[in-house]
Amino acid sequence: MAIFTGTSHVYNMGGTSGVGKFNREDLSDLITNIDPTNTPFQSNIKRTTAKGTLHEWMVDTLTAAANNAHIDGNEITFAAASSGTRSTNMTQISVKSVIISGSQDAVNKAGKGKEIAYQVAKLTKEIARDMEYALLQNTALVTGDATTARELKGVAGWITSNAQDLGTGTVTITQTYLDAAAKAAWDDGGNPNMIICNSFNKQKISGFTTGVAKNLDANDKKFVTAVDVYESDFGLMRIYPDHFCVADDVYLIQSDLWALAVLRPLAV
Repeated sequence: MAIFTGTSHVYNMGGTSGVGKFNREDLSDLITNIDPTNTPFQSNIKRTTAKGTLHEWMVDTLTAAANNAHIDGNEITFAAASSGTRSTNMTQISVKSVIISGSQDAVNKAGKGKEIAYQVAKLTKEIARDMEYALLQNTALVTGDATTARELKGVAGWITSNAQDLGTGTVTITQTYLDAAAKAAWDDGGNPNMIICNSFNKQKISGFTTGVAKNLDANDKKFVTAVDVYESDFGLMRIYPDHFCVADDVYLIQSDLWALAVLRPLAV
């Protein structure tokens, strides 16, 4: 199709990208952030307050159950009381920084009001993601010093028993391994109620043929193949896919035995 000679159109009105310097830009007044912000582990455990950079708590156990039978009237032999053990972890400092000029904060902006308020909200979400990463992936406690940052020991470092080794490389969780881990935890007195894994293993669990909670919506006749709850012989466990879970790990968690101790809350 030919354009009449002398016709004014967007490509000969000046400016760049076919806009024309006298035409207003078409810029949506909305900023979309596509990165995930969900933090399933820290969202489902308790919160407590730390009073020092080294946070400690007491752990005790019961003696093994036995056939406790004594002779009537026999003198009792007293045993020393067990005082339990002390566990420790470090508080880890997480920092995000930004500097905004007064002019940038004052000018009319697309998709936001005050620049500093927008940046603080974004950085707060980034801090939460960093915390989830450390809580799941840190393997060792680092006490730190004048030149070394303190580091907390996360789930990957605390779980030292009842593990089912699936080998290395591309790891696929199976129902046999999951049931074996649940049994081992229960035999040790645990009652896990959460499963945390990456997206790959979440889909593998959804493919299990037994023990899974799938449903059919009677209203729209839609069959839901995703599994949100797994029922083993030792109880129900809700499944949480986590973007920050180590790819080769699947964690069975008893949420009431975990807590996030905070020495200093987030501050601007």
